[in-house]
Amino acid sequence: MSAETPPVAEAASPSVIAAANCLRIMGHPSRLAIAALLLEGPCAVSVMESRLKLRQPNLSQHLGLLRDANLLVSRRQAKAVVYELADGVVRELVSSIARLFGLGQTAAVLPGTAGASAQAIESSRAVAQSPVSLHRETGEASVFARMVPDTRDRS
Repeated sequence: MSAETPPVAEAASPSVIAAANCLRIMGHPSRLAIAALLLEGPCAVSVMESRLKLRQPNLSQHLGLLRDANLLVSRRQAKAVVYELADGVVRELVSSIARLFGLGQTAAVLPGTAGASAQAIESSRAVAQSPVSLHRETGEASVFARMVPDTRDRS
């Protein structure tokens, strides 16, 4: 290794573990949609519920997880609870994902792909069709992955 090559982070280093935890938490489609919506600015729970088409109990569970991981900050404004993205790394990460996958201001809505580039849509389709099994209870791919042999004809 030359003197100019930066050292590679160790797998168990605190920064690698923190990055992996952040990516794991942001890896859920509902939580990513929440974060993408919050790129627009602070948002009340009632507005998120209608814009993201998520039911309030489900939305609250995701918001609590994001808040507990310090990825969101909340404040009470009259009778409403308003959330916003934490500054720094979280905002940069969500901004990068939104830019790379074409998540425009209206694309944060879960069912649609409005505002997404053709390449981003094709990429997400490829990921959705990949041989990954979702964990039965959590629905997260990070819990379990099953390798399936490639049976495509290569001729």
